[in-house]
Amino acid sequence: MKTPTKLAVLFAVIYFVQGIAEPGGGIIALPLQFLLKENMGLDATQASYFLASFTWAWTIKPLYGFVSDSLPLFGYRRKSYLVLMNVMVALSFLTLAFAVSYSYSTLLLILSAVSLGLAFSDVLCDGLMVETGKTLNLTGKFQSIQWISISIASVIAGIGGGYMAQSVSPQHSFLFITFFPLLTIATAMLFAREEKKKVSLEHLKNIFGSAKQGFWSRPLWLAAIFIFCWNFSPSFGTPMLYFMTDELHFSKMFIGTLGSIGSVGSIIGAAVFLKIGKKYGLKQLLNITVLLGVISTIWYLWLVGEKTAIAFSILGGIVSMVTLLAILDLAARSCPKMAEGTFFALLMSVYNGGAMVSKVLGGFLLQYTGLQTLIIISAVFTAFCWLLVPFIKTNDEQQETTNQ
Repeated sequence: MKTPTKLAVLFAVIYFVQGIAEPGGGIIALPLQFLLKENMGLDATQASYFLASFTWAWTIKPLYGFVSDSLPLFGYRRKSYLVLMNVMVALSFLTLAFAVSYSYSTLLLILSAVSLGLAFSDVLCDGLMVETGKTLNLTGKFQSIQWISISIASVIAGIGGGYMAQSVSPQHSFLFITFFPLLTIATAMLFAREEKKKVSLEHLKNIFGSAKQGFWSRPLWLAAIFIFCWNFSPSFGTPMLYFMTDELHFSKMFIGTLGSIGSVGSIIGAAVFLKIGKKYGLKQLLNITVLLGVISTIWYLWLVGEKTAIAFSILGGIVSMVTLLAILDLAARSCPKMAEGTFFALLMSVYNGGAMVSKVLGGFLLQYTGLQTLIIISAVFTAFCWLLVPFIKTNDEQQETTNQ
């Protein structure tokens, strides 16, 4: 097997496992939400707080990038950390699988360890992808493989999560997930190829120099503000789950299937973006993104039954993927040279931090508003991003302006 093929398989497996195992969006997400609702008796607000609490690990991704770049483990910057992090993930799920009952604090602690391992693995995968992809001129192809892989995992996670929530105990669900990080370990051992490195003082100086330059970048800060505000809109995801269960009486299996339908829409959305991304400039894409975001939020006011739920899920999947890829494009274009990996992770941490605050804010506002009002507030927050688009510039555009 040639090196590019081995790397493609490695990247696909890491993203697939992430799509399956991530507690907030993988195959365990729906069983976990019903565990909180039915076994632990949490209401929608309390569940929103809980689900936001263990996502902190995704907000400090630049730290993982800096550690792996600067401090090789057993001589390797990526491979050794990949194995270590996925051993931790597997042991965490195994611990939950053999638990007789679950307390709030223990469940939160173990799921935080899972999120930490998966977030670190994500950064390691992206770092290896950037390094090898630039050398082989395959960065775009590798990224496409990653997102197709995680979308396929999401299709499986939706249907499988619904089945597990309805028919499988939490312990057996956690045991099933344990095998997936082992797949990452095996693939990393077989296909991760990198030269051994030693800690270098000169290399550390270069990293700090690039970081200093990046932190003074105006385009980077504007991109960070836009990305945070985009995800800052109050989330109604968990309250919507309670609404679909308690008011619309959807089964767990049907709710899981909706997630898979949305993932099929995401695959379609990726194909759509490949076409429109070449036809429009960055600011035009961002304006389209905000418009689609507002529309895809407001239409949940008309969710009344299974037919509208199916339609909204597939359309929402398309819109979500188009908007995500536009934001990833903004993040990639805004990163300063020689520090792309670290600052891409930084912007993705801002993205995840906005999502975490969004869940907390949504849970808080739900106590004082109904679900419909919360949906309208979320749409207004998203529309606010339109005011930021005129100020967005990438580093390349900023350099061109300076040189004129």
